This record gives sequence, structure tokens and C-alpha cells, in this order.
Amino acid sequence: MNNMCLQHLWYVSADMQIFLVVALPLTLLFIKHPKTAFAVSCVVALVFCVLTTLQIYFWDVAYAMTLGTNDQKKTFQSLEFIYYRPFTHVGTYILGLIAGYLALDHKKSTIHPVIQASQWLLSIALASFVMFVTVPWNRGHLPNEVINAVYGGFHRLIWAAALIWPSYACATGHGGILNGFFAWKALRPISRLTYCIYLVHLWFFLVKMGSLKTNFDLAEYLQLMTSLGIFCFSIFFGYLLFLCFECPAFHIQKMIFDKPRPENTPQDKKSIYENGAEKSRL
Repeated sequence: MNNMCLQHLWYVSADMQIFLVVALPLTLLFIKHPKTAFAVSCVVALVFCVLTTLQIYFWDVAYAMTLGTNDQKKTFQSLEFIYYRPFTHVGTYILGLIAGYLALDHKKSTIHPVIQASQWLLSIALASFVMFVTVPWNRGHLPNEVINAVYGGFHRLIWAAALIWPSYACATGHGGILNGFFAWKALRPISRLTYCIYLVHLWFFLVKMGSLKTNFDLAEYLQLMTSLGIFCFSIFFGYLLFLCFECPAFHIQKMIFDKPRPENTPQDKKSIYENGAEKSRL
């Protein structure tokens, strides 16, 4: 971890490895044999969650970053040995893949309102469990080793499961107000910049921490103002990064992989001219 260029770039490495080793083969399997791919995906997700659970237990590290302990060694070991590793995030990646498949293959399915309501309640319950079960732990009442390991291995999978229905609902027109918010045109520019914003945002936190010469207040209002300022700077520099690198790379990719459109033959041009003349007479 000490040799990392920027700590948040672990995501780029993990995302690429998961895509090449797990997601790409499963996507190809979904195209040919969707039922088999669904079963394999569930098994692989559970296997990697169990693997993460065992590693947390035997390495005796924290379930995640937590303020409930003064043992900073365990916390940073959890980052280095668990959170930054690709295998920890395979399960969540696979559930995202399953959600995309369901939205594509069952986009015209009719779902009874009662089932829709139950899915929303289930999603809220799962997400609430992941967030609020740790409240006493963050206050110093830490769980035992078994619960620590099980939660550390499975809470990401449970959180991803909570997002399957909202993702599917918004993609298939069942999202209601939530879908209207995410489809809001004002959010489209920022949605294009999310990756670049992620890449540059840490620089501003590092500059802020490096420029401090005295103690600073951790009041919520001051932290909110700081976060909003850093967010605005991140949008601006993320936009510059998008223009300089991501946008040109996208156009080069489009030039290479998109099929060229056939040019209009003289006969086609004649037909277009005749159709236009006919419409003008009408």
C-alpha cells in the first residue's frame, strides 16, 4: 500500500482484472446459455464471498474501515489485504452483471404492483441492514471474530443485492420518481464525467491536508462546505481530463470498431431526388 501512486486507483486495477477474468467470460456465457450463466454467476459470487470471509477471519483484520477501534493496524490491514483486492469485489460485480441481464432480457415483463412494492421494501430492508447494523460497532462495541468475518465477507454482496431491483426497475420503466430523477437531463453531463471526477478528486483532499498547519474543526457544516468546494473543483478538472483523454479515446474506438456507413449510389441519390420532388408536388 505504501508503494501505490494514488490509493484510490486500486479501483482501476481491480475493475480491469475482474472484467477480464470473470465478467467477460460470464457475459459470453450469458449470450449462449443464460440459465447456466445465471447459476454459475451465483456460485462464483458466493465462493468469493466465502473466500473473503475466511481471509478476514484467519488474518484477524477489521470487517471494513471503522472508527469503532483504536487498533489502526487492523484497519489498515483490512484496506491492504481485503478492500484493495479484486477478489473482494467479484460478488458485487457479478450481481451488477445479473441485473443488466435481467433488464435486457425481461424489459417488457409485466410485474404485479404488490410484487413491485415487496421488492422495494426488500431492497430498503437489505440496504438498511448493511448500514445500521454497524452503528453499535462504530461506537466501540465491536462484534466477535465470527460476526466480524461474516459481515466483512458478505455485506458488499447484500448491498449489491439491494440495488438489483432499483436498477432493474429504472431500466424497465418501473422506477417511478426514482427513475425520473436519474433520467433528469441536468444529470447527464455529470454522468459522463463520473470516472474522470473520481480520478482527480483525491488530489484536492491531499492538497487540503498537506496545506494544513494547525488543527481543524470536524463540524458537519464545515465538512459539507469543504466537500462541496472539492466537488466543484473535481467537476472542472474532470471535464478537462475528459476532453483531453477520454473523449478522444472514445472517438478513436468508434472509428476503429464502428462499421462504415455505405455511401449513396447514383441510383439511391436518384430515388431520394424523385421522392423529394414527389413530396414537394404534394
